[in-house]
Amino acid sequence: MESGDKNTMHGMVYNYVDAETYSCFGINASGNFCIFHVDNSKIDFEVQNKRDESVNENRKSNKLSIAKGEGIINFKINGNTVYTSRNINDEARAFGVFTDGGKKDIVISNISLSYLSDYMQMVQESTLDSDGALGNGTAFMIDERGYMVTNNHVITDARYVEVEFTWEGKIKTFPAKVVFKDSETDLAILRIISNDFKTNGALPFSILKDNVLVGSEVFTLGYPEALIIMGKEVKFTDGKISALSGLKNNKMVYQTTIPARGGNSGGAVFDNNGNIVGVLSSGRTGSDIVSYVIKSSVLINFIKQFNSDIVIKRSINLSKQPLTSKIKTLSNHVALVKIW
Repeated sequence: MESGDKNTMHGMVYNYVDAETYSCFGINASGNFCIFHVDNSKIDFEVQNKRDESVNENRKSNKLSIAKGEGIINFKINGNTVYTSRNINDEARAFGVFTDGGKKDIVISNISLSYLSDYMQMVQESTLDSDGALGNGTAFMIDERGYMVTNNHVITDARYVEVEFTWEGKIKTFPAKVVFKDSETDLAILRIISNDFKTNGALPFSILKDNVLVGSEVFTLGYPEALIIMGKEVKFTDGKISALSGLKNNKMVYQTTIPARGGNSGGAVFDNNGNIVGVLSSGRTGSDIVSYVIKSSVLINFIKQFNSDIVIKRSINLSKQPLTSKIKTLSNHVALVKIW
């Protein structure tokens, strides 16, 4: 990085959460460096205009680096540690560059990211074939305006969300934002935020108001382990309702025999008539044939809390269609959720 004006700071952004919450490590051409934090647009300097001989002055090239360790961050300029901090946000993963103005150009010749822990190495390897996304889940359409339902735990730590599904016969990807969520029910509502989006046709399903019976056959359409192992084609998985309650007698969920894997979360669970009976939430650790489905009655109440105008009434009756036709029709309204 080549310096700009003598009084203009520029450098690295780290601990980035959003446009109002982040931290910066910068230098200027006068040989000073600074470290400051922005929280709800308010600036707090941890180090302000401190001079250090490690900074090459007068528009000479400088190498800035930040190394996170166990509970500390080391700030380096040209290989020399100039400051150590304990101000770490472990939830923030994004980084970038900044400048606070000035008339002279800032030249950035190289940016690199090295992973210093087994966890970060795992994240790097898991994103090589995944469009860069850090995780995925499933969602399904509930309204022609682009509202979709998924699980709260799918999007809890997301900084950015995209949904991908078959639209007008092609695979399309749209940005989405979380507009409503609830940790107790583990449900969330996304909305597609693209002017190019329009509905994929009338919704071919309705949401059942009443419980289904133990032994009822059910199935889900979702994207288990879609980004790395199993691919981004929607997957059909079936099973039966095995109990009307979940762990610790939780009455908000069914226990089912649907084999659930990571990425299935947030998928609609249908009966043989194509009605939604619930939302797949989780599997039982250590078992491939125990999963939990949030009941449709809980889903209806959740949607009403968000917007009572959303009423799902299907205009297409799938009950007499063969299963293969039902899957083809319903899949058009099921999306892969990608999170960063």
